[in-house]
Parts: sequence; structure tokens; C-alpha cells
Amino acid sequence: MGSRTLQQSFIRSLATKASKKNLRNSEIGDTEKLLIEVLRPVVPPPPRTEEERKHLRQLMIRYGKLKRRHFIEMEVRQREFLRAKWTALNALPHARRVEAMTSPTEDLPTMRPLMTDTPPIKDFNVASMTKK
Repeated sequence: MGSRTLQQSFIRSLATKASKKNLRNSEIGDTEKLLIEVLRPVVPPPPRTEEERKHLRQLMIRYGKLKRRHFIEMEVRQREFLRAKWTALNALPHARRVEAMTSPTEDLPTMRPLMTDTPPIKDFNVASMTKK
């Protein structure tokens, strides 16, 4: 059973509960309208004409060219940045260059436990999980 089917079955159960409530009120609320829209079958779009296909193909070609140009410009900027960085590093004296090229490790954040939404498990022994 796919996730879409599970979502639809969950929504259907909500819709039946909502429709039972509405039998008493005899009016449709916002939730029910939303459920009706979600449960409506998906209608495929009409087939494209040859002219629409050509236009779409031209748009995709233009998009590809723009994307390629942007990627090339980004590569050039990165190359220029690296060239300037290495020029500056090579201009330093040897002792300062070694110091500048080492990455600092003392300022790294300590590991923090991740908070979860799961409730605590009864009869769970933390001491048995930690190594001594």
C-alpha cells in the first residue's frame, strides 16, 4: 500500500467522520470542503498541440542554455576566488602560511543529544547500553 493510498484512506476516514457531524448541522464546513477537493479524482490535462510542443521545446532549450551559462559563470567565480586565495597564501612567509593553512579544531561545538518526540520506554536500562 503506497503512501498516497494511506493518505487517501486517512482523509476518507476524516471525511466520513465530518459528514456524520454535518448530518446534524446540515451545513458544509471548511474542513469538509478541503476534504472534497483532496479526494476529487485527478483529471489528466488535455493533449498538447504540435504548436504548444514546439513552444515548450524552445522554452526548455532556452532554460538549459541559461542554466548552463549560470553554471559556467559560477565555476569562473569559484576559480577566481581560489586563485586569489592561493595567491594571498603564497605571499605570506612560510611560518604564517603553515599557520594559515591549518584548520582550527579547538572551536568545534561539542556533540549534543538530539531531542525526540518519542516517549520514554518503560523498563529501559541506560546503564546496560553504555560501555564501561
